[in-house]
Amino acid sequence: MATASKQDLEGLKKRLTQRAERLRGELQQVDDDLRCASRTIELLRHGGLEGSQDEAWPEAYLREFEGMTQIQALVKMAQDSGNNTVKVSEARKLFMVAGLSKSKKNVTNILHSTLDSSEKFRKVAPGEYELFPLKLVVGRSLTNA
Repeated sequence: MATASKQDLEGLKKRLTQRAERLRGELQQVDDDLRCASRTIELLRHGGLEGSQDEAWPEAYLREFEGMTQIQALVKMAQDSGNNTVKVSEARKLFMVAGLSKSKKNVTNILHSTLDSSEKFRKVAPGEYELFPLKLVVGRSLTNA
């Protein structure tokens, strides 16, 4: 009976971790698509798009995102939300409309990866991230920081 070496097991662990991350991203995409489909069905059932709660961004607002990095755009979205949070599904829509992502296929995965690796956000719920408050350095004022 052959036994696996520590190196083999580390490689297996790494591959499984990568697969789990990929599947989480795919699951989030399916959840987003399911919510969109449910909302569309509800709108059709109640007479169309009149009175819709769906987000429509004015052109002036979209122009504010020109030249921003993805993380800068996410910070702006959180600040504009009123509660310092960003929902990946809303960010995905905005990124597509504002042209902040070149890949239409992987926007959700890119957003999750960006938010997970950022020190500016923390996950508060599936698909929802909170912007950390401004970090203060103990003993120094903001003007001296």
